[in-house]
Amino acid sequence: MSSETNKQLPQVKVALLGPMNSGKTAFIYTLQNKDTSNIKSTKEALAIGLTRTFYRVSAGKKIPLETYRLIIIDLPGREGYENLRAMNLSKCTGVILFYDATDPNSPRILKEMIKDEIIDGGFISNILGMVLVGTKKDLGINKDAIAIAREIEKILGQEIMKMWNYKLPHVLISTLNKKEVEIVLSILESLLMSLSLPEDLVKMLSIDTIVGKIAPIQASQKPLETVRTPRIEPSPRPIVETKIKTETEKIEKEEKPVELEFELFPVDRIWQILSELGKSFEEVESLILVRKASDKLVYVAFYPGEKIKENIPKDLIKLLIEADFSINNLVKVADMGDLSHVILYGSEKSIIFVRKKAGLLAVRTYSRPSNELLELLLK
Repeated sequence: MSSETNKQLPQVKVALLGPMNSGKTAFIYTLQNKDTSNIKSTKEALAIGLTRTFYRVSAGKKIPLETYRLIIIDLPGREGYENLRAMNLSKCTGVILFYDATDPNSPRILKEMIKDEIIDGGFISNILGMVLVGTKKDLGINKDAIAIAREIEKILGQEIMKMWNYKLPHVLISTLNKKEVEIVLSILESLLMSLSLPEDLVKMLSIDTIVGKIAPIQASQKPLETVRTPRIEPSPRPIVETKIKTETEKIEKEEKPVELEFELFPVDRIWQILSELGKSFEEVESLILVRKASDKLVYVAFYPGEKIKENIPKDLIKLLIEADFSINNLVKVADMGDLSHVILYGSEKSIIFVRKKAGLLAVRTYSRPSNELLELLLK
């Protein structure tokens, strides 16, 4: 495929993050069928480009859905390279996290890297797909290393579930095994392209499948020391006055509105889908995809319009979120079960609300939506 054609393909950037000697470079070498006998530690961010096609399996047949350009960035794991890692993580929508399953120190370092550079660094909301990978299983598995990795799985898994609503896949592989390397890449690819976890692939390499359930680390029997500050008795004051003040503060806190922050969806494929959908149906006036990542943070993609933050229809999105909240309450009161979509017909235009894995999709049409459009949106 020519370089000109590659430029036209949608790009997906993925980072390999982990401490030194955790198997990141070996992973890339095996993927490229290179000799892995003389690998040196990475001292800079090294990137490779691959043209791949994402397939959906239906009735035993592989159906090609998307051909894209995958950029894999091998990040150095040594100390002192935090800025270089942060600069590259900011450009990636996927991350494969590596630790050496034979060495407890390796997941311990990875745990700190994740906390300092991904969670505290603010990148958790930009990274759509993550896979936690223990390596060197062919050399034997250290139970202490696995136990620490389980802590990573729990802490990071909570963030992933809250943000993107999937269980963090945790697998064990040999980076010298081409099939296992490809499976890890396919797991991440499915998360990035379809926002769905391929449970059949995860099960093949899952830590539970390979080593069984590891008993949690026993907490130390020594009680934790608590620093006690001297108690300062408040000066006497009327009890009624204290109660009134407390309740007033509580009311003010409850009534303070939450100011929403809007960000563009970091996944190019989602923008491409909205564009293709809008161009395929003349009746479609606009499309907006909204995902509320937290009480404050909202991810947005839209069509038509240039992909810049200035074009985000903030007032309209606030109304969509309020409408979705009101509809949810109505569904609960009416005991209707799970709601998949709502259609509002007007004398001139219509709006379709559809719940998707990626978020709430609002489609505005010039007239009543056609059966073809509804079938496509609801399948």
